[in-house]
Amino acid sequence: MPNPTIMFVYLIAVIAMLSAILAWSGVKVTDEVVTPVPKDEFSQINEHLGGTWSIYDSVTGEPAEVPDFVVSEQTFGVRNLLPVEGARFFFSSFVDNFAGFGVVAVVLVSMAGVRSPNTRA
Repeated sequence: MPNPTIMFVYLIAVIAMLSAILAWSGVKVTDEVVTPVPKDEFSQINEHLGGTWSIYDSVTGEPAEVPDFVVSEQTFGVRNLLPVEGARFFFSSFVDNFAGFGVVAVVLVSMAGVRSPNTRA
């Protein structure tokens, strides 16, 4: 059976080469991004100005509700991981990329602490 550590290194190499090919091809992804509205900043402005603030609909003139989140569409290009700046991005954001996937993050951290039984101390 192949060494899992070596297989993991091969997987990283394949992903890096695939990222270079896709970045060279100009592949992009467009997705909806949800951004929270900074309501705390509105409160700070209110305190600074010493009054109350209200948001009105410019068409109807009726008071409008401030949403909790704003949905916008953004386009992301594939980032080449082969140059030095790409490798730096890969290793600096490695844990953050997988932290959203609860089980995968635990497995990756566990793999970092477990050594192969075939290696010497």
